[in-house]
Amino acid sequence: MLVDQLLAFLNLPRPRWLRPGITFGESFAELFASVVEEKFVLVDALLPELRRAGAPLFDALLRRWNDVQQEIASRSRALQAAGYTPQIAARPGEPYTLLFQVDDQGRREILHQPAPVPAERLSASGLTRPLLQDFLLQPDIFVGGPAEVAYYAQITGLHTMLDVPMPAVALRGHVLVGPRRVIRCISRYDLQPAEIFTTPDALLAEQEPRQVAEVRAIAADAERQLREHIEQIRALALPADHAVARSINRSIGHIEYHFKKLTERAVRGLVRKDKERYLAVRELVATLYPDRQVQDRVVAWFGYWCEYSNQLIDRFIDEVEPDSDAFKIVSL
Repeated sequence: MLVDQLLAFLNLPRPRWLRPGITFGESFAELFASVVEEKFVLVDALLPELRRAGAPLFDALLRRWNDVQQEIASRSRALQAAGYTPQIAARPGEPYTLLFQVDDQGRREILHQPAPVPAERLSASGLTRPLLQDFLLQPDIFVGGPAEVAYYAQITGLHTMLDVPMPAVALRGHVLVGPRRVIRCISRYDLQPAEIFTTPDALLAEQEPRQVAEVRAIAADAERQLREHIEQIRALALPADHAVARSINRSIGHIEYHFKKLTERAVRGLVRKDKERYLAVRELVATLYPDRQVQDRVVAWFGYWCEYSNQLIDRFIDEVEPDSDAFKIVSL
C-alpha cells in the first residue's frame, strides 16, 4: 500500500490521521490539527448542510446565469487588457463553469445551463466557490495564495450583482525553506535571492563577470576577424565562380554555430573550476527552485515537518510576512 510505503520512507509509526478507512479530507484535517497548536475551524465545502444554506446564492446564479457569464467575460477581457492572465478561461465557444451537479456517488458533472437542481445536489466551481464562502461565512478578510486572489480579480463584479458581501483580500505569506547549511550559500557567495531562480551555471557565470566577459570578447573578436578574411576571399573568388557565394554563406553559418558552442563550453568550464562552490550553489538552486519550479509547487511542507517538527512551524510564524508579494527565504 502507498500508506505503508510512505511510513517506511519517513520512518514513522502509523499516526491516527492515517488510520484505515479514513477519507482523504478527514486525514488532511486531522494532520493539520495535529501540526498547528492554534485552534482552527476546518469546513468541508461539500457538506450537504452548507449547500442547502447556500440555496439563495445558487438560485441567484441560476436565475441570472447569462448576466453572470457576461460579467465574468467582461472582467476577464479587462484583466487581459491590463496585462494579466485570467485565472480561468472558458473553452472556445463554451460558457464559464459556474456550478456542478453531484450524483448519488458524489461524482460531479458540469452544469452547462441553468436547470432546477436541489441545492444539496449542487457544488460550486473555482469561480463561484469564493462567492459561496463569502455568502455563508461573511469573512471580514480573505487571505489566499496568488491563485485564490486571482479568482477574486475575475469575479469582483459578481459580489455586487448577487448581493454578496465582499471581504478585504490579502496575499498569504510565502516562504521558501531549506537547511541552514544550504541557505548559508546565499551570503557565502554573495548572491541576491532573486538570482536563485535560474540554473547553477547561469548563476555562477554572473559571479565570474571579468573572466566570462573576457572569454566572450576574445571569441567575438576571433569570429569578427575570421569573417573579415572570408569576406576578402568572397571578393576575390566571386568574379570567377558564383557558387562560391553559397558555400561562403554556409561556412559563415557553421562558424557562428561553432564559436557560440566554444564560448558556452569555455564559460561552463570557468564556472565549474571551483567544484565545491559549484556543488554548493547547485544544491541551493535544487532546494529552492527544483526542476525550474518554485519550491512549494514541487515539494510539500510535510517532509520538512517530519524532519524539523515544531521548529518548522515556529520559524514560519517568526518569519512570515502576510500580504507581501515577495518570497521569504527561511533557514532551518
